[in-house]
Amino acid sequence: MEGKLSFGRDGATAVTAQVMTSDGVWEDKVENTDFTVNRTTGKVTFATGIAASPVMGEDNVKITAYKTRPGYADQINKCTISTLFGVAGAADRLFVSGNPDYPNRDWHSQMNDPTFFGDLAYSLLGQDDSAVMGYSVVADRLAAHKEDSEDGRNVVVRSGVMQDGEPAFPIVSTLQGEGCVSQWGCAYLGREPLFVTKRGVFAITAEDITGEKYSQNRSSFLNPKLIEEDLSGSFAFVYHDFYWLFCPSGRVYLLDALQKSYSKNEPYSTFQYEGYLLSGISARVAWEEDGTLYFGTSDGKLCKFYEDKNAPVSYQDDGAAVPAYWTTPYFSGKVSHNRKDFQYLSVSVLPGARTGLRVDGQIAGAWKLLFESYGSARYFDFSQLDFAKLSFLTDTSPRTVYRKINARYVDKLMLRFESDAANEPLGIYGLTLEFMEGGHF
Repeated sequence: MEGKLSFGRDGATAVTAQVMTSDGVWEDKVENTDFTVNRTTGKVTFATGIAASPVMGEDNVKITAYKTRPGYADQINKCTISTLFGVAGAADRLFVSGNPDYPNRDWHSQMNDPTFFGDLAYSLLGQDDSAVMGYSVVADRLAAHKEDSEDGRNVVVRSGVMQDGEPAFPIVSTLQGEGCVSQWGCAYLGREPLFVTKRGVFAITAEDITGEKYSQNRSSFLNPKLIEEDLSGSFAFVYHDFYWLFCPSGRVYLLDALQKSYSKNEPYSTFQYEGYLLSGISARVAWEEDGTLYFGTSDGKLCKFYEDKNAPVSYQDDGAAVPAYWTTPYFSGKVSHNRKDFQYLSVSVLPGARTGLRVDGQIAGAWKLLFESYGSARYFDFSQLDFAKLSFLTDTSPRTVYRKINARYVDKLMLRFESDAANEPLGIYGLTLEFMEGGHF
């Protein structure tokens, strides 16, 4: 018996076949024993005849063959982003995208087999002038974030269903809103998917998925700085309840999942995360290993954040000192236009075997040294012995440093507490100011 494949096959890979017996059981056949294959013409010849199918209307011969097509593997190999999704939201298929040759296309693998992508297992998502930048899984839907497009439909939402016994991932809606600007800016803070736009960090919620628009900005407190950044190369990572956004500028923006603020400044967002800004961290990528946060720099260095807050080495950067400071708002007393005489300052500081601080005050627009304290907050620790900074005190509770200051005939005062010594921490618990308020300034 003879049959013909639709096109020629690779010579290096064996062709397999199965034939259904009269009992309805699939029986394996071996190439060059039970059948032969002409790799050029695609002709398959069985050594013996094959009876009619024992099941009316169904095939009784299965042939599996292989052919390498130029460029096919690169469709997947050039992809740079991925996520897990499947029928009814199951995480059993790998979805990939980010191939610059197919900007608005993604592919999905076989169920529970991320090494196999079917010939037709791909989707076209929106316009081809707007690339897929990342994914968010919201409930049982898959949201694909795209670059800004002219019509503003920058999120394509799909479901996972079975159609005629086969998996399908039809588009169920598209959402209008900000486009994603970084392929590495999508991450889940708790259960909320966040992504980076030119207007800051946004969220997709279950309520958004069922609507037509989304305006869930989550970085209102950081946006004045964020919008000045080149966020196209930013990298997002979630570590210890924080969304970390590493920027090419060396700055890192953090959103705190444990601190939410319900601000009237963003009426279309349900809440805002408290935000923080770190500087001098030239991270290109980040990851967690054994509970420690690591990052890699653009020049190939591998770095990690400190693990032990009591170790002096935690308070330096590759041997260099890390300047640290706290700055207060202006203190303007009960009546802002009255004259003040600031006379005493006490500050509760974090003690340490090696620690100290300098206190400056901004008076009439210029910073002036108020006092320095390098021994009052130290205690004895044999493991951190440094004779130049030796203290015989054993009290490890917060220390109160109290000094008389001279800031007279002013309308306001700003304070700055700082330390620029290597291997020394700086921690501020609280402060108290004593002043007298008189007539008009």
